[in-house]
Amino acid sequence: MGEPVLPCTSQYLRRRIQPPCPSPPSRTASSVSSTAASDAFLTSTYEKLVYPRIIEEKMLSLLRQGKISKWFSGIGQEAIAVGATMALQNDEYILPMHRNLGVFTTRGMPFAKLFAQWQGKATGYSKGRERSFHFGSQEHKVVGMISHLGPQMGIADGIALGAAEEGEPLHDRLHRRWRHQRRRLPRERER
Repeated sequence: MGEPVLPCTSQYLRRRIQPPCPSPPSRTASSVSSTAASDAFLTSTYEKLVYPRIIEEKMLSLLRQGKISKWFSGIGQEAIAVGATMALQNDEYILPMHRNLGVFTTRGMPFAKLFAQWQGKATGYSKGRERSFHFGSQEHKVVGMISHLGPQMGIADGIALGAAEEGEPLHDRLHRRWRHQRRRLPRERER
């Protein structure tokens, strides 16, 4: 039997050689401002990804030392929470599920209030009624997590119906969001 056929990239990885790459595009005066915007966007995105990771690592360290009793880690899943949150406008609701610390940090929820929530303190979002991240914030348009997907779908449907009844058809809202995203994402100018 012969060796199995591998996709092109796997062959390069297996042989430990670099695949041929096109040379980087040259920078022109018109693309410099676009590159600066792109660099700022990438830096901001990186910071939003690292922030929940730092919190997660510290919490896992405290858990291993026996200083805290529970923590449900989302390490490795930061990009899902952060990316989904960044794709939405601040006035749009998000309904997070498990491992959602990146949603809270990307929406700019105060760190001290988040930890007061987790510790069950009166200064937390649910005013000390629980010690978990099953809470929401109307101010930040975050709907509290329900541990099962089914109930979240009904709530999301209700939010969409409410927006439609307020007079903004769904296609107009999506189009507005699309236009906003095009302005937010830096693009190279056409030459």
